[in-house]
Amino acid sequence: PTTAPTPAPHIWLHHLEDEADAAYLYLALAQAEQDARKSELYRKLAQVEDRHVEMWRKLLAEHGHDVPAPAPSRGARLRAWVARRVGAGILLPMLLEEEGREVHRILLEMTDRLRGYSDSIRQTLVTMAELELIFAKARFATEFDCVVPRFGGRLLLKEARHPLLHD
Repeated sequence: PTTAPTPAPHIWLHHLEDEADAAYLYLALAQAEQDARKSELYRKLAQVEDRHVEMWRKLLAEHGHDVPAPAPSRGARLRAWVARRVGAGILLPMLLEEEGREVHRILLEMTDRLRGYSDSIRQTLVTMAELELIFAKARFATEFDCVVPRFGGRLLLKEARHPLLHD
């Protein structure tokens, strides 16, 4: 017996819609921009956002929710219309501000999710540091053709000096 998929996570759908709006707006910027270099850059940013849309659609599909790429929201269509009338310069600050808020929100969400794993993360970092030290010692020993000293019953140091503390 197969179980019915759970409802699509609201937050995932929100991310999908945001990415679709960003792709639409970057494309609107590209079309409104007079400078060919900037226009091409905006087209590339639209393609990046399109890939993000596909990533969210794939994630949703993997969890039993096949969803189409969303149409641009009314807000995105309004902003694109304003950019076509007034010029692309008005839209870019809005997009950059939205991108900044999105990055901040994602970082906060990731921090909240990882907070419960802080002890495990800390222990993993300690283990990785210990392994790095072991590998560094091995690499040093190999590069400088080092050997492990072997001592007999008694060690006699004649005219010995500390390698760092001389005269």
